[in-house]
Amino acid sequence: WCFGLTAIDVSGFDVSNVTNTEEMFYACRDLKTIYCNNSWNIDGRSYNMFGACYTLVGAVAYNDENTDGAMANPVDGYFTGKWALNIPSSIEHGSVTCDKATATQGEIVTLTVTPDEGYELESLTVTIDNNEPSGISTLRRRGAETVELTPGENGTYTFEMPAAPVTVNATFTEIIVTGVTDINAAQSKTGQRYNVMGQPVGNDYRGIVIQDGKKLIVR
Repeated sequence: WCFGLTAIDVSGFDVSNVTNTEEMFYACRDLKTIYCNNSWNIDGRSYNMFGACYTLVGAVAYNDENTDGAMANPVDGYFTGKWALNIPSSIEHGSVTCDKATATQGEIVTLTVTPDEGYELESLTVTIDNNEPSGISTLRRRGAETVELTPGENGTYTFEMPAAPVTVNATFTEIIVTGVTDINAAQSKTGQRYNVMGQPVGNDYRGIVIQDGKKLIVR
């Protein structure tokens, strides 16, 4: 009978010892969203757990003929999945931050990648965690399934949150300054020659070379 309640987050609830959820949300007539990240497998009474919740919409639309605890799940029930975004602390030579700690399915998530000085991003992946939420037998996901990323500006990337927790991983590589990247036409003339890979070569080298800021063909 919580008429003023429109949304509630129960993803932090520990229901491992609960034996009775009968009429738990009964007649919460304005309740639209119940956030949760797994199923509630209540070993006991759950009759009319969602009775008279006529505006409730989760993974499926409300049906007043299905109101017991079997509908307390975020896959084919009345819960709305709120999934974790995990970023390992073991990432080296840079950092990845996220604009939120959890997200619902379809929500747009933004990642910001910041390499340490002297490093650049080598790879960035968002992987669907392979652990299935407790009690969801109908949910099947392939191992190491990745989520598509859309690059933005200033080191940002966005993706659409799937119906599962995800893990973000990034690797950074050191920026190697070669003879090519270090060439400055205004610098002092050394006469040193480099091939197109930026490697120093001798005067007997034949082909395309870079010498004192200029590209030459030595035959």
